[in-house]
Amino acid sequence: MKYSNLFEGTECEALLIIDSSEQNMDLYYLTRFFAPDAFACVITPEQSSVIVSDLEHGRACMEAKVDFVLRQIEYAQKYSDSAGNISVTMKAVISVLKEKNIRKVLVPQSFAVLYADILRAEGFELCVKQGPLVKQRMIKTADELNYIAHAVLETENVLEDALNRIACSEIRDGKLYYENTMLTAEKLKNHIAARLLERGYLSLYTIVACGEQGCDPHHQGSGPLYAHTPIIIDVFPRSLTNFYFADMTRTVVRGTPDPYVVSMFNSVARAHQAAVDKITDGVPARDVHKAVLDVFEKDGFKTGLIDNMLQGFIHSTGHGVGLDIHENPRVANVDDILTDGMVVTVEPGLYYRGFGGVRLEDLVVVTGNGAANFNRLPKQLVVAP
Repeated sequence: MKYSNLFEGTECEALLIIDSSEQNMDLYYLTRFFAPDAFACVITPEQSSVIVSDLEHGRACMEAKVDFVLRQIEYAQKYSDSAGNISVTMKAVISVLKEKNIRKVLVPQSFAVLYADILRAEGFELCVKQGPLVKQRMIKTADELNYIAHAVLETENVLEDALNRIACSEIRDGKLYYENTMLTAEKLKNHIAARLLERGYLSLYTIVACGEQGCDPHHQGSGPLYAHTPIIIDVFPRSLTNFYFADMTRTVVRGTPDPYVVSMFNSVARAHQAAVDKITDGVPARDVHKAVLDVFEKDGFKTGLIDNMLQGFIHSTGHGVGLDIHENPRVANVDDILTDGMVVTVEPGLYYRGFGGVRLEDLVVVTGNGAANFNRLPKQLVVAP
């Protein structure tokens, strides 16, 4: 991997990250070493190193895609100043930096203040990298595109089965029953999670939001699922082997939806297609977002405070997806330019109290010939056996 582009616009001699790669996907991307506990990574324009405990040393030697794997305890013992309460990790980091004659260090904007204070006290100069740390993460490699495509395929298979449960449910007193048992958001989410886990994907925080719950785009949903009412199902599982995400949403009704909900759905579907049609290499993200806004305005769907609640189209059109479920670029009224190889969601939605929410979401890759859609699952509002 080339590291010089990490230092663009700076005069720093090294990049330092101290974190858990289970949580910090920049760290995982740079090292391809997945660890639940924090470790240090030092990268210069020429080479990369990780500093790990003895617990992780053997595995890091086999798995980490770096030039050097250093033993934390070995370098901590080289730290000569016994004053102060400094952790073994920081002693090792200081020793490594001094051995490499590094004095000016680039750190991510999430870098811990405690670590920064210790390094400055040792005479190091720190520069904070504003914005994305590893910009190349936005452009997916062929392997990454394959990981995401497989994640979408498995997600669609499971979501199709979940939608079939809704379609085959009976309507009793306005509620849905599947195989003589009341169908709830919790049961459907558990079913989705179990099926995805069988396929090697972890599905956390899945949204199954019915009716008024769907007016809050991130409401996870709870309780009975009702007939004649829109149900938003938003699934974003992560692979347990390569850690890449899928992300997709469908909105369905079992029964007869209110005519206004039908008009919402049709407008969201048109807005979705307008956004997909706009996406191509080099297009400003704000132009894609504006395409959605134009459809909603033409169709008469307003956004703003209604009865002291923000309603209408109340979020961005999309976001990047990869090792993080939300990553750059943003598809909104921002300066981002969509570029060949970026993977983004397209997820317009409308939310109105008294009717519920409607959202449709696909995952696409930006190409020079437009947007290539990973998704194949149809978008239909009314489902039935």
